Amino acid sequence: MKNRTKKIIAGSIIMASLITGCATDADKTKATQAETFYEGMITMEYSERDKDATYDEETAVKIVLNKTSATIEGSGAVYKEGKIIISQEGTYIVSGTLDDGQILVETEKDEKVQLVLNNANITNKSGSAIYVKEADKVFLTLAETSKNSVSDGAEYSAEEGEDRINAAIFSKADLTINGKGALSVNANYKHGISSKDDLIITGGAYTINSKADAIKGKDCVAILDGSFNITAGSDGIEAYLENEETEATTEVATETTKETSTEVATETTKEASTEAATGYVVIDGGSFNIKSAKDAIIAEGILQITDGEFNIVTGGGSANATAKINDDFQRPVMTDENGNVIEPPMWDNQDNKRPVMKDEDGNIIEPQLPRENDGRQRPVIKDENGNVITPQRQKDSQANDTTLAAEGADTESVKALKATGRIYITGGVFSIDSLDDAIHSNISVSLSEGAFDIQSGDDGIHADESIAIDGGKINIAKSYEGIEASKIVINEGEINIKASDDGINAAGGNDSIATNSRNMQDQFKAVEGVEITINSGTVSIDANGDGIDSNGELAINGGKIIVSGPLSNANAAIDYNGEVIIKAGTVIAGGSSSMAESFSETSTQASIMVNFGTTIKAGTIIALTDEKDNTIICYSSEKDIQNIVISSADVKLGSSYKLYLGGSNTGIAVNGIFEEGTYTKGELKTTIKVASLVTKISEDGSEYTRSMKK
Repeated sequence: MKNRTKKIIAGSIIMASLITGCATDADKTKATQAETFYEGMITMEYSERDKDATYDEETAVKIVLNKTSATIEGSGAVYKEGKIIISQEGTYIVSGTLDDGQILVETEKDEKVQLVLNNANITNKSGSAIYVKEADKVFLTLAETSKNSVSDGAEYSAEEGEDRINAAIFSKADLTINGKGALSVNANYKHGISSKDDLIITGGAYTINSKADAIKGKDCVAILDGSFNITAGSDGIEAYLENEETEATTEVATETTKETSTEVATETTKEASTEAATGYVVIDGGSFNIKSAKDAIIAEGILQITDGEFNIVTGGGSANATAKINDDFQRPVMTDENGNVIEPPMWDNQDNKRPVMKDEDGNIIEPQLPRENDGRQRPVIKDENGNVITPQRQKDSQANDTTLAAEGADTESVKALKATGRIYITGGVFSIDSLDDAIHSNISVSLSEGAFDIQSGDDGIHADESIAIDGGKINIAKSYEGIEASKIVINEGEINIKASDDGINAAGGNDSIATNSRNMQDQFKAVEGVEITINSGTVSIDANGDGIDSNGELAINGGKIIVSGPLSNANAAIDYNGEVIIKAGTVIAGGSSSMAESFSETSTQASIMVNFGTTIKAGTIIALTDEKDNTIICYSSEKDIQNIVISSADVKLGSSYKLYLGGSNTGIAVNGIFEEGTYTKGELKTTIKVASLVTKISEDGSEYTRSMKK
């Protein structure tokens, strides 16, 4: 790669506006964290020639394709045995149709070529349609309003020493594609557009159908603008680090580099200086419609997106993912005869704590105790039709590709946005429906702006080390776990999460390490360095597992957090192994009762936990008022709950409050909270005296002390 057109910039420059002389302690904390998370971003410097698609038609060499021949006006190019061979620096305008041949660029190593496609249609039935064999750099320009196409054959007849050519457009030199024309790429052999060095695109309209990767660049892929309609049999857009030893190595590079080049990428991307970001993808604009069988956009270094519109589907979408249910106790998963998971019920009997199984109509399914072949009197659960529901020991649903490979299983990665290094997203609009993680980094994910609509068959946003969210609108409508990393910091943003397991999970380590440690370690022992910090923003969670789960610490310093937690008593709305400290903000967390947790005694803002003796049905208003019936919190749970935790700046130490169930409100609930409107009182359930910063009571007003952890 020559004359790299990028710089690594320090996070202190990016986030300098956060550090001011009048900043509060909280602001300073946010700024410090932001510096850390954004350190190492890339400033892509597109050259004027990268962006300039003009050319001098009078002085350019003109090549007219005539299906089985070509006429050339000017020097520097010849037609020979189906090939147009360009051997000198200059500008070449190509038009017409070539039924079976190739444009071959083979100049001196220090020479640049501008190749202009002006309604050119090139087919090579046994190799690349355009092949850059030798040059310093090639500018492939799509003439304004032109419609161009390239196509290769399903099999290549490579010349000696050229066995690694594998794309309809293939370049061994830096390649820039620009202009305002259209290009259709039909890659029947493997890749669509591939460069063995930098690949830069600054404009154009692309339709790419590829058997393997659609757009592929060694060292970097950088896109400033353009529209892209991609259908890829493998990855959509990829930047990789190392030379391909064999094509087989290339096809599994996205996973094998975790054990090889990943170590290099990890170390270099952590160092935010020098040439840290090889193998990077930078997207600064454009529109992208990507349907990929594997990863949609993947970088073996940094993946950075500052703008653009993205509509991404991987692996056919999240609907093709295998349903996964998990908890920390590795309990069996109950399914009906159609393979649908039956969610464990709430504990209906608070004294005996006996699970009651119900069918979809609410009818109780009585356990039956015939003797089984294994000689144990285990219960047999049946559905409403009398069919036996067989417990299935669940698999390690979070095992990553390396673990699966060790077991001889499928190792394909089917993520939407993926990086072996760091991911930075500072803008853009994203619609993602992914079979695997929607956003995945082996190091960190940093989001400061953007709008995200995510449906994932696995995690919504995952990083092995850290995730920082400093703004944007994130709607994770479907996921196994919504947001997962060892360290998670939320400074700003509007976040909505729906998860079949945990909503926000700080587990420690990568996928497989997190799962193994979570299942094998002391269930309630805090993991050093694992933490969740929420400083501001709005976070709404609907989780079947834990709403917010930290295997270490949990700190809430501001913001608004609403958790519609689990129906299962094996999980909790808020779960933690260290301490959970609230200093400011509003928290409403409703869920099951058995493992329900409130805040730690070291908190500085008061909180109230109320444990109900019966299940409070979804849609029931729960209102907390002061002694004069001034409404402090008016909440309507989106799910059945048995326990609620409330913390607000309006809940004061030494004051008394009333808790009402039912009634009505003239306002509209947003994420379950009535911000405006008038509350009409329902049933007074209990009166609460806040005598300490952490108050835990049962609905009858008595102290509630039951806990699985204490």
